[in-house]
Amino acid sequence: MSSKATPKSLWRVFTVVMNCLLLAFLPASDAYSQRVYASSQTNGVTGLLCLACNVDNPTNSVGSGNLDDYAQFNVTVGLAASVYQVLNFPAVNPNQGCDSLVIGIGSSNDVLAANLLGGVTVSTYNGNNTTPLETFPASTSLLRLLAGSQRGEIVLRPTQRFDRVRITLNGGLLGALSNFRLYYAYRNQVQLTPPNITTGSSISTCSGSPVTLQASTTTPGAVISWYDAPTGGNQLPTPGNPQGTSISVSPTATTTYYAQVSLDNCTNTTRSAITVNVNPLPAAPVIAVTNQVICGGQQATFSVSAPVAGVTYRWYTVPSGGTEVGTGTSFTTPTLSSTTVYYAEAVQIATGCASTSRVPVTATVNPTPAAPTITPTSITIQGGSTAAFSVQNPDPSATYTWYNLSTGGTALATGTSFTTPALFATTSYYVEARSNQGCASLTRTQVTANVNVQNNVPCSFATQQVSPVINGVCLLCGVSDPTLAVDTDTSSASTIFATVGALGSSGQLLQFPNNYAATDSIVLVLETPGTLLALSALSSITVTTYSGTTSNNDTRGLNAGLINLQLISGTNKYRVSFVAGNNFNGVLVSINGLLSALPQLRVYYAAVTVPQAVPTSASLNICTGSSATLTVTAPASATVNWYDAPAGGNLVVGNTTTYTTPVLTASRTYYVATGKYGCENGLRVPVIVTVNTPPATPTVNTSNLTACAGDSVTFVANGPAGATFYWYTAATGGSPIDSGVTFTTPGLSATTMFYVEAANNSCVSAARFAVTATVNDAPASVTELHQWLTLYWDKPPASRHRQPHRT
Repeated sequence: MSSKATPKSLWRVFTVVMNCLLLAFLPASDAYSQRVYASSQTNGVTGLLCLACNVDNPTNSVGSGNLDDYAQFNVTVGLAASVYQVLNFPAVNPNQGCDSLVIGIGSSNDVLAANLLGGVTVSTYNGNNTTPLETFPASTSLLRLLAGSQRGEIVLRPTQRFDRVRITLNGGLLGALSNFRLYYAYRNQVQLTPPNITTGSSISTCSGSPVTLQASTTTPGAVISWYDAPTGGNQLPTPGNPQGTSISVSPTATTTYYAQVSLDNCTNTTRSAITVNVNPLPAAPVIAVTNQVICGGQQATFSVSAPVAGVTYRWYTVPSGGTEVGTGTSFTTPTLSSTTVYYAEAVQIATGCASTSRVPVTATVNPTPAAPTITPTSITIQGGSTAAFSVQNPDPSATYTWYNLSTGGTALATGTSFTTPALFATTSYYVEARSNQGCASLTRTQVTANVNVQNNVPCSFATQQVSPVINGVCLLCGVSDPTLAVDTDTSSASTIFATVGALGSSGQLLQFPNNYAATDSIVLVLETPGTLLALSALSSITVTTYSGTTSNNDTRGLNAGLINLQLISGTNKYRVSFVAGNNFNGVLVSINGLLSALPQLRVYYAAVTVPQAVPTSASLNICTGSSATLTVTAPASATVNWYDAPAGGNLVVGNTTTYTTPVLTASRTYYVATGKYGCENGLRVPVIVTVNTPPATPTVNTSNLTACAGDSVTFVANGPAGATFYWYTAATGGSPIDSGVTFTTPGLSATTMFYVEAANNSCVSAARFAVTATVNDAPASVTELHQWLTLYWDKPPASRHRQPHRT
């Protein structure tokens, strides 16, 4: 090769180094190892006579011995002529559309620019056929620059089988490339290896769940396609990944997928396989009760019905995704204040596969009523009295229940008010509200009856005594300080003592200054010194009524059923009361040494109480401006007094079982007390008088209706809510002829007036509203006439018919 065509030694070193570096970064399976270089050549000139047009050193572009020498094309710019060189390959390319054709070109110009390639074309041929198979104009899209800017490669991928290529430099074009150099031409036999599936040969997933399959190829620019069969089959889309290096699938049964690599029109038909093993999904759980109704502040528990072995159950607050809030065959919610929906799914323990859907369950929360408001919550009463508590502004839809415990316990009463029994010690009660949906208030409201114990009884207690009263053999038995039981000071006491094991009893007879009836009650305050009274000792203490010094032979132990025994709070004392069965004026208290190891008994006092009066009605309703007559039944020979307060207060009227109140405009409570010999029972009985306001006079929608003789009309009343309407034929007095909001008159023959009044709680409106049913006379009798009415139909006149019509 002449010095003209040989690059400088420095250029040779540079290009060799760059090519080595380029080869070093190419994969081992790259097509360079499969290059087939052109083995022979021909060249020539076409067009007008061109003495200076030729190809210098044409054989330099043949073979692969020296890739840095070249053949140089010489053509005069602007001359309608061209220079070409045909490079022949040893054989036809076996993989049309697959193998690439690479032509090394260069120029002495500084830069291989697009406008300088305008006169270069490349055409492929096969055999002796002079017609080109494909022609490719050289362009930057085909040009791959090498090191520097004076050399490059035209890279083509012919789609036809060829065995030679013709490179032509046209001189007639304005941008013809001068000093065009052709270094080499080779076919690069592409070696497409099957793709490598990086996710392995198999993978597992749950039925219908997405799984991503990944693959790679060593061929630069190659594309991976996925199929559902080892050959043929359907190509699967890879949206968002045009290179096909990954695909997302969601099979419902075990499926094998196949990856195939291709480069342009070249395809490796060997496909790589990966099997997606599909694990079945468990059935959605069956929940025993999907709607649990609870009250605010409570928890709900849901359970899986017939749980499956090998399956666990998870609970969520959302239908999909989210974080589990519970695991297991049952789930208890936290304390809830509003209706909440939860979701349960089944999960196969071995595979982690969850049911297709989650089953919703609902905890329906009914509101909890507020704790009742009681005003006041504390009442002070005298010992033996009752206390009454009432709910303020009660909810009409709620039920109020009273207990003696703050939680649990047995209901004592139900209602918006509660009256305690007679109390002798401070006692607390508790009330809760319960909605009509069965929800109780979260807390109960406490009320307390503070009891004052009176140490001195002003009247009706024993003032004389006889002691000791010994029955049987009772050595060393007796009574000490006997007068302290009858000194009117209830803080002092006598002491009855008996020898343990004695064959008799020791007692003290307490005598009253007056005679009392069999229906009156005796009250005793006793104490067992140093200890609370044991239940086992009750039978060893007996009481017997006397008339004078004669026993009524009605001895009974304190364990008898008709004896009421109450402990006095804060002491070892207890109050004993019983109704006498005979007329009496004394009571004997005894202890029996044989029956119990009870050596002593203190007696503070004995008193008599008269039974309370019994009201004919404990509650009366009257209307504003009316009075009420209150009556009671009282014990024989007892006095009855009426007061305006449960204790103390003013005497309203004395010594009468009947009391007529003055005219009242507001509700009042009166209290009735009974007594004998100037001493009253300390417990007064309340009688409530509720004063109701009469409803307003009603109105009628249409107060004057017209009817024909014999017809009826209907009037509709308007008035206060909850009132009852009564219809009359008179403005005052008389008896109602109908009741209700509507009133339909009977058949009327003459104009008639009616009247309506409103009633509520037995109170009627101040006046009746008048309405009028006006009756019009019927017309005189009508004579029926028959006439002919001619009707014309939409037809020609000749076809019209006259039809009879009765009017």
